Amino acid sequence: MKATVILSLTLVFSIHFGTTANFSINYYLYTNENITQPVLLTPSTYYQVSIKHPTKIVVHGYYETAEKIWYQNLTNEYLLKGNFNVIQVDWSHLAFDNYKISSQNTQIVGSSIGNLIITLHKLYKLSLNNVHLIGHSLGAHACGYAGKKVKLQLRERLGRITALDAAGPLFEFPFRILQGISKNDATIVDAIHTDGGVFGREDSIGTADFYPNGGKRSQPGCNVKDLSYPLTSFEDLLDKKQFLWENVHKWENKTALVCTVTKRSYTYAEVYKKTNALANFFHKYDQVKQSDVILIGLPNVPEYPIISLGSIQAGLIVSTINPFYTADEISKQLVSCKPKVIFTYNGLYPTIKKALSIAKQAIPIVIVKTAVDEQLPRETIDFKSIIQGNTKPEFFQEKDLNDTIFLIYSSGTTGIPKGVQLTHKNIVSNLQQMGYSKINCLSEPNEFNQEVVPVVLPLYHCYGLIICLLNGLRFGCKLLTIPKFSSDLFLNVLNNYSPTLMHIAPPIFLFLLNNPNVSQQSLHNLKTLICGAAPLGAADLMRFHEKNDKINVLQAYGLTEASPLTHIQSSYITNGRKTGGVGYLLPSTKCRIVSIETGNELLANQKGELLISGPQVMKGYYHDSKATSDAIQNEWLKTGDVGYYDEDNHFFITDRIKELIKVKGYQVAPAELEEVLRDHPGVEDAAVVGIPHAKFGEVPKAFVVLKSHTKTKSTDIQDHVNKSVSHFKQLHGGVTIINKIPKSPSGKILRRVLKET
Repeated sequence: MKATVILSLTLVFSIHFGTTANFSINYYLYTNENITQPVLLTPSTYYQVSIKHPTKIVVHGYYETAEKIWYQNLTNEYLLKGNFNVIQVDWSHLAFDNYKISSQNTQIVGSSIGNLIITLHKLYKLSLNNVHLIGHSLGAHACGYAGKKVKLQLRERLGRITALDAAGPLFEFPFRILQGISKNDATIVDAIHTDGGVFGREDSIGTADFYPNGGKRSQPGCNVKDLSYPLTSFEDLLDKKQFLWENVHKWENKTALVCTVTKRSYTYAEVYKKTNALANFFHKYDQVKQSDVILIGLPNVPEYPIISLGSIQAGLIVSTINPFYTADEISKQLVSCKPKVIFTYNGLYPTIKKALSIAKQAIPIVIVKTAVDEQLPRETIDFKSIIQGNTKPEFFQEKDLNDTIFLIYSSGTTGIPKGVQLTHKNIVSNLQQMGYSKINCLSEPNEFNQEVVPVVLPLYHCYGLIICLLNGLRFGCKLLTIPKFSSDLFLNVLNNYSPTLMHIAPPIFLFLLNNPNVSQQSLHNLKTLICGAAPLGAADLMRFHEKNDKINVLQAYGLTEASPLTHIQSSYITNGRKTGGVGYLLPSTKCRIVSIETGNELLANQKGELLISGPQVMKGYYHDSKATSDAIQNEWLKTGDVGYYDEDNHFFITDRIKELIKVKGYQVAPAELEEVLRDHPGVEDAAVVGIPHAKFGEVPKAFVVLKSHTKTKSTDIQDHVNKSVSHFKQLHGGVTIINKIPKSPSGKILRRVLKET
């Protein structure tokens, strides 16, 4: 390992160092001569740069630091080859803002690098021809600005600039806002394009441009999809005890949570204060200790994040349960996770008591009152009395990054529910991934504006809890809690609160599309809809956009075992919202597609099972090592979902392995037939399952919900499908008309219920 000389320059705009800004750019010099103590570079120590040796200046990209592994690998390779000055530029203080601002900061960084080169040239006769700048992503454009500055002041060009996937957004035609790198910035400008049309440039920018495999990220023979913007700053963020609250002082007087039924609300300052109060209560409560489980049995109410975050702050594990479960269902989770405290409300209290009796457990119960005049059941604790307690000093239980903080039970749509252990690292990583500028759809509040987000997805589910609630709190949104979905309540929220963004599942999308009371005025302030749980049909999307052409509809994919998000579409990328797709991988996330039959790796446009790897993948299933080893193999999570990626690395989910129907040895995807069914003008909703067949083994059977006032017959629907698909995909099991498709609260079709019908 070569020794390091640390060069730290206050950002300068004058060769005489007469003017400085209030931030710094750090330069790290690696040579074969400097092998001892790092030296801080000042004008009097520039001699550390050996003028007789070629100089390589390496510049990182957006959301990167000098700690990137490729920085060190590249440096080591140069020094193994001979004598070089390798200067690593760390401009991370300017690269961790939102993407647009960081893009503009490349001009500042380029100016600073240019000043350094000009100074070394004037004072020590540094040969400009021996200077080679190497920049990745936004760093490539910083190199271009450095070259422009040198040429402007010295009337001479640098020897060479290498652009590694120069950033595309804001720099690429026809959306060019900033000038960026060009072929005139050095004698030789060579550019390597492997991310064109996504986050990199497609157009020629150098004297020599290289396009491996057409400049796309799909490399021949390579099935592992990994975006070119990995985030390595998670560990730094994990050290922040108040990751969610680090900016709360900016909007402490803004409304954080509102109950859309009772109208009770909390500001951000109040939520923060009450969270601390609950943590302090648990710190002094002798019936719990670190890593004990608390159980939340509540609908969507404003107190949900206070209980969750206060418990985690106290070092406890938070488990959630469906408040509409039966006593038998709740008792099974009680036996599994053995909570020490239960938070619930009067409406669920009798069921909780019955479940405790079945489980033969006696556990303290804390009641969250949802109305002022509610009576407290005997032998229960009033939640309000706890959170009115002392909030000073703030108590934070020290936790390891891999300690479990959430224990979320899978829905059980395809088997017995299992407790998914999500760690501190998992959750912070996924929140940070969602905040990446080319994905994030939320803006922080200011004096005049605040994002308004209805919390309609259930908070006991990972989708609602992490993506909607916690991510919304992180960005200072006004969150509107909806305890239970009803048409009237939801319409009231749309018309009276003017949401700006909504996280939804397909049933809610169909409600927005088909309910005659949802007008354009109802959605006049809505900018973005993000839909998960199941694919949206092409015909439904087209109809929605015909009515609401200014609303971005983004589809996403994830699973509880991945905290939950792994893929999402982007409105910032050309072709970033392909119909039927779920978008691109999140930062630091990898995905492989493997054959269901052989396990062999597959390439673009070949369907197989998705395997996921990333910092958001769960620790494992609670007290179930076998299920964990079956699900996670060599750090790859087996999703059980079938899909593929195309030549642009856009992913598509087609079905679940366990839901595929095998007809005469052929695999039939229910989702494909369901989309054909919904294309019929008389069909409101549809589901397809496989049923036994004496000759074919299995055949598809459809269950459909008709649109109101239609006289469509089941035979008409069957003929519609059979004309559209191959013989083995046809509905040989027939069509049954029903009133409602049974679905889980997250919007997934409960096929096992239909099979029992």
